[in-house]
Amino acid sequence: MPNNFNMFKGSVLIIFSLCMLLPGCGRSKPVDKSVIAYVNNEPIYTADLNRELALKARQNPIFKITPETEAAQLENIVNRKLIVQKAMEKGLAREDRFVNTIKTYWEQTLIRDFIEYKQREFKNYVFATEEEIKNYYDNMSNKETLGTLDKLRPEIAKRIAEEKENKLFEDWFKKEKTKARIKILKKL
Repeated sequence: MPNNFNMFKGSVLIIFSLCMLLPGCGRSKPVDKSVIAYVNNEPIYTADLNRELALKARQNPIFKITPETEAAQLENIVNRKLIVQKAMEKGLAREDRFVNTIKTYWEQTLIRDFIEYKQREFKNYVFATEEEIKNYYDNMSNKETLGTLDKLRPEIAKRIAEEKENKLFEDWFKKEKTKARIKILKKL
């Protein structure tokens, strides 16, 4: 395991270093390539500012884009870039704590994205039949308070499809796990 961890740690350092050197790493190419600022020769693009403003607007519905808020967001980008540059100079990206955090985030993101990928794959052929919808409704204990079958049909169909998708994923995963070469070295 230490060899794999060290290989991963080295890979993270290389990727992170390249990302610091190459503008646009880890994101799509900026739509607007015009540079609006530099932090120690590292460019900040109009697209970077626009992405930050859009994120802020999604997070806060009352956020208004004004010259003042644009300037404040640009200042935030500049500050972040400067701190990241200084952290890199100090070698913090090589510390185990940082590498472990990146590894955990990377794994969680891959798992989430893969599960979403499989769900989209299953959605193409998973549906609820009318008989399944009626049976589900008939077995509901609180149907009198929730409403009629016609009213609840879309929600019931959605739940049945989700249950089927979850079952398909579980079955797929069990099959993959039996095919995998897993070797537990320590009994717990």
